[in-house]
Amino acid sequence: MHEHYRDSKIKELRDQLVRFAPKAQKIEQAARAESLLADLQPDRCYAYDFLCFRLTN
Repeated sequence: MHEHYRDSKIKELRDQLVRFAPKAQKIEQAARAESLLADLQPDRCYAYDFLCFRLTN
């Protein structure tokens, strides 16, 4: 698993999702992460709230 993060909030979110989410929810969140990755533009900055929402909602 990736250990080096530019933002500590993202690492904390990852730790919480991995530690507390049931297996089925982890699978859903992984699918959301893949979808989010396809939507992100490398030259833009994104708010933590936006990223968190896309992964957990």
